[in-house]
Amino acid sequence: MLVSIIRRSLFTASQSNGVQEGYSMNSNSKELVITKLEQGLPAITPAFGAALAEACAVCLTDQDYIQGVELKVKGDFTAVFQLYWQLAFIVKK
Repeated sequence: MLVSIIRRSLFTASQSNGVQEGYSMNSNSKELVITKLEQGLPAITPAFGAALAEACAVCLTDQDYIQGVELKVKGDFTAVFQLYWQLAFIVKK
């Protein structure tokens, strides 16, 4: 369920202020700044957006992704996004 919420949140953010045109190896890509979820969206409070952004940051950091990694989206629409997030500090056991 969390993945579904994040997916919908990222889609909504990509349609509002969370996406900026950016440069990448793929000239059609856009920047998706996950941290901007903290600003909230029509159906997401700033507090919940911050929690989603932190969950994304933890997962991306834990899996050793680097800033600007490309996310290819295919489905209702097709796009390429470069992901950016606030670094999360993770204590690994």
